[in-house]
Amino acid sequence: MNLDKAFSYKFQTYEPGVLIELYLPKKAKYQGKLYEVLTDGFRLKNVKENLKRKKKERSDFLKNYTEIEELTDCRIDKIASFYYGYSMYEVDGVFFSPQKGSIEERTQIIRLMFFPNLEEVQTLEPKIEYKKLRSLVHKLLKGDAKDRETLGQLNQAVAEYIKKWIDDIALFLFGYILFELCEQIKQLNEYEGQSIEEEIWLTSFWNLRVNRVKVTIAADSNGLG
Repeated sequence: MNLDKAFSYKFQTYEPGVLIELYLPKKAKYQGKLYEVLTDGFRLKNVKENLKRKKKERSDFLKNYTEIEELTDCRIDKIASFYYGYSMYEVDGVFFSPQKGSIEERTQIIRLMFFPNLEEVQTLEPKIEYKKLRSLVHKLLKGDAKDRETLGQLNQAVAEYIKKWIDDIALFLFGYILFELCEQIKQLNEYEGQSIEEEIWLTSFWNLRVNRVKVTIAADSNGLG
């Protein structure tokens, strides 16, 4: 088989999405729970079952996130798949605490990217060509509240889809990942006397645009098509 003809790479037009980064101190005691939560998150059934446990505690945890609806089983069951991977890296940082002064700390960063399913969105507005639909979704994600309201009035079905998609991500990030990590920190403090973390950060970047370069397999490469 001629490998030069078996496959090639092709540039793909951009996809709008959201970039999320979770910042927490790099400590060995968190690694097991962190890996468990992140990998179990690939199985949506597990996430839903998890969210249905300790609902009162999770609701209290999410009290200040007013955009999230009440954590009913019905709402949880409507969460759609959107999480397919993560990356991790570490940085050295210096932080200032009024109580403790300057603190040098190694920070672990978990990076996640989420992309709306544009093919599914297009079924809601089949008359909008793909390029315009992609641009619309990008504007709904990155625009300010006034822009989103205006666009939503003109494209209600797409706007409602994106709102639910964002709410699903919020439930996953705050109600599942962060809640579970905070519970682990509390348990370590209660049972082992480990120190607590004063803060855990989650940052979001809403102007993400990703171009994939995808491999394509030639149809005549000995049945590899």
